Amino acid sequence: MTRTSTAITGLHHVGLVVRDIAEARRAYARLGFVVPPATFPALPPSPGAAPQAFGAGNTHAEFGGTFLELVTVVDPEAGVADEDVQLHVINAPDEVLAQLTETIDATTARLSASLEQREGLHILAFRTRDADAAAEHLDRAGVAHGAVQRLQRPIETDDGPRNEPIGYFELDEHRTPEGRLAVAEDAPAAILAVQRVPEHPNTAIGLTGVHLGVPDDELTAYAHRYGAYLGVQPREEAKTLVFDLGDSKVTLVPASAVRETLPGASDVPGGVGFLACTVQVRDREMAMTHLKSHGVPFQAQEDCVVVASGDALGAALMLR
Repeated sequence: MTRTSTAITGLHHVGLVVRDIAEARRAYARLGFVVPPATFPALPPSPGAAPQAFGAGNTHAEFGGTFLELVTVVDPEAGVADEDVQLHVINAPDEVLAQLTETIDATTARLSASLEQREGLHILAFRTRDADAAAEHLDRAGVAHGAVQRLQRPIETDDGPRNEPIGYFELDEHRTPEGRLAVAEDAPAAILAVQRVPEHPNTAIGLTGVHLGVPDDELTAYAHRYGAYLGVQPREEAKTLVFDLGDSKVTLVPASAVRETLPGASDVPGGVGFLACTVQVRDREMAMTHLKSHGVPFQAQEDCVVVASGDALGAALMLR
């Protein structure tokens, strides 16, 4: 295996797009994750009115350095239930607000389109130490991407929440039928060292893998594209192609091999889509005990516990 670049160092997060964020939180609590209420951007619909949620909202199961995201879009008719969300009221000058609203609307439209296909895993973000350097590397590799943006990521610490500026950019927006791809910076090491990470009942401690289903006749093309993103050539494993990224990996699964290589994963429309994610756990027995006590079916394999996609909101969950 040849590594041509270290601009991408691993996985940053994956995101499941769901229809009902409250039900998704309950489902992932049954799976053994601590998932706080979702946060939505909010604006007053008219001067003097109470702020209302709009666009897309999300919540994270945090592992420290990586996380699993649940995201949904606001139903313009029904809105969202107050007890299930936290509102982040946007206060910005009119010229900034207009641009920000346009960006949120574009993101919401893409998430809505994904949700029309199916509820499931539609977001994958890779980790980098330096977003600007990663963007420059991808420029040299001929990979199209959006501009680097700086977002405030809230991180819980023992001294309270801190907003850390995190650089990120979108990848190849019009050439990624599998979903929304991005590259995001690590939070500073000093902040991660004091981050308050919840003790998940299933003992989850990190996101370590994602499986992507691809049409058989496009496997080579996908391997070339992901090789350009990641700066690494894949190795063959059974009928799949695996990109090793230090402590994490991306696995391409030909559509014809999904049932054989990923028991519990459902086929995706057209053979293209994220099929599963892998989360590292400290204690396999404790993970199984939690699932049993909450009535969640699973398959106990030699090296992991697999919850089928039907019980994990559209993508199989592998606890390894």
